[in-house]
Amino acid sequence: MKKHSKSIRIVRLAAHCNQYNMINIKHLCVAITMLFSVSGAFAWDGDISGKELGADAEGRSLPLAVRQHDVTPAYIDSLAVEDDWQRKMHIKTNVLGWGLLITNLSLEVDIAKHWSFALPVYFSGWDYFSPTVKFRTLSFQPEVRYHFKETDGWFVGAHFGLTYFNLATDGEYRLQDRDGDTPAIGGGVAVGYRTSLTKNKRWKMEFSVGGGVYDVHYDRFRNKENGFLVDTKDKLYIGPDQASVTISYSFNLSKGGEKK
Repeated sequence: MKKHSKSIRIVRLAAHCNQYNMINIKHLCVAITMLFSVSGAFAWDGDISGKELGADAEGRSLPLAVRQHDVTPAYIDSLAVEDDWQRKMHIKTNVLGWGLLITNLSLEVDIAKHWSFALPVYFSGWDYFSPTVKFRTLSFQPEVRYHFKETDGWFVGAHFGLTYFNLATDGEYRLQDRDGDTPAIGGGVAVGYRTSLTKNKRWKMEFSVGGGVYDVHYDRFRNKENGFLVDTKDKLYIGPDQASVTISYSFNLSKGGEKK
């Protein structure tokens, strides 16, 4: 009888230990699962597009960086800087053109973070105080520009040129595009520098020079009133085609207004 009771106690103790071990095994499995989940979250090199990490101090929404070492103040600041770019439109005029009594106006629009498109137009339809001195012109020179900085600083450009002209310098001949309807056509490259004149960076000054190649067909006339046609010439012009000291005013085209 004593042996039987002792056997029952041994069986109950074994069952209790077995139950205790099962509970510990379950806890161990849960712990291992959580460990792999956490380590996987830190090690994963994926991306979650379209999600956001709240906002910075100025209320700008920021994308979520999955890797923990990406979520740093420096990383958040870099995202905020990238978000600062805003599209602008610049209305400009070339002071050098006005010095030659050539009216001119240019419109430049930002088309990407470092890229812009400019369209200057020049017009002069009068003589310089004498019928034998004139620079009558209608000229267009659309240009695509790359800016090394997002706002001010150096830039380079590539342009197309189309120019009607009637030119006389008080010499023997007057030069005019053939039949008055054959403009010089060509293109070239330019380099320039732009700087702000005011604290709000709306008023700016710009300097640029450029050169190009043009196919020119022109008539030569005697440079006097009703001067007769002397001959017609064709010429490939290679040389300067742009010089400007420009004053401009900038408008913000992005939503939300000007950022301070």
